[in-house]
Amino acid sequence: MRVGLFAKNTPFSKNFEIILDWPESSNPKPFNREYFSAYNLGKSSNNIEYYSGPLHLLGFKDSAYFAKSTHSAILQFTDLIIGAAKDFIVRATSKSEYQSLGYELTVKLLPKYHGFPNNIIDYGLNFSPKNENYLKLKSKIDNNLIRENHQC
Repeated sequence: MRVGLFAKNTPFSKNFEIILDWPESSNPKPFNREYFSAYNLGKSSNNIEYYSGPLHLLGFKDSAYFAKSTHSAILQFTDLIIGAAKDFIVRATSKSEYQSLGYELTVKLLPKYHGFPNNIIDYGLNFSPKNENYLKLKSKIDNNLIRENHQC
């Protein structure tokens, strides 16, 4: 759903491919069923409407593709970015100030996140519920963006 909404609001491309990591259970049927519904009907398999409408109207390919991250550079890169974001979130929501490469990488990548500069946590890093940890994460993002802007 989020990728469809992103695609709807993206002016630069109308040729989207969905590449998923091969399911651990080796059962792609739930993913295929979900994609079929999103692509053709613009809703989830549970009948929840996509804000973007049907994915076929946005230029998505007619099927999702599966790959193993051990054989796919794009999935390996995605795993690195997700792992780094996880480090950032853990540090932001805990009292620990441990240093990690993932945290530092995410700080550098914040300007690349969807929603930059004011809505990263709502569009680029989806975090719910909006509780104390949400506020800690938002504060950490805001503080890092302010610090990065002052260093430029």
